Amino acid sequence: MEQAMQQQFDVTIEGTIQTTPVADTTSNGFRFTKFDIVNRRESDGDSNAKSAPPMYFSVICWGKLADRVVELTRGTDVVVQASRLSIDGYSEPPVLMLAARNVSVSMRRNDAHPGTGRNRRRADLITTADGETFDTDAYTEAATGFEALHR
Repeated sequence: MEQAMQQQFDVTIEGTIQTTPVADTTSNGFRFTKFDIVNRRESDGDSNAKSAPPMYFSVICWGKLADRVVELTRGTDVVVQASRLSIDGYSEPPVLMLAARNVSVSMRRNDAHPGTGRNRRRADLITTADGETFDTDAYTEAATGFEALHR
C-alpha cells in the first residue's frame, strides 16, 4: 500500500459533525481534538444548493483550537478552514483528513445561539420561597437584597 499522500494549500469545507469531538494528547504533550464531518451539498454557479453524493472528512485540530472545538456536538453544521489535506490510503474507502486552521459554526441553515454558557456556582443562582431558581445576573436587584442573600 502507498503511504498517505499530502498536499499543501488552503481549503474550506462546510459539513455536519458526525462524531462527537474527542480530545487527546500526543506522546510529546501536544493537545489535539479529532472529529468527522460529512458534506452533503454541492453548489452550482448561482449558489443554489443541489443534491450530491456525501463526502466524508476526518478533521484534526491542534492546541487552543483543539480545546475550543471539543465543546461542539454531533449534528452541528461547521465551516472548517484547513491548510493541509491528506488522503489515508490505508482505509477503504480512503478517508480525506483535514488539518484545521479554524473551525466556525455555520449559520447557513441554523440560527446563531449563545453557546454553552458559563459554568455556574451555587452562589450564582437564587432560589425563591416558591422554589423558583433564577440567575443572579438577570435580577441583580433581588440578588443584592440582604434577605435573599442570607436564606
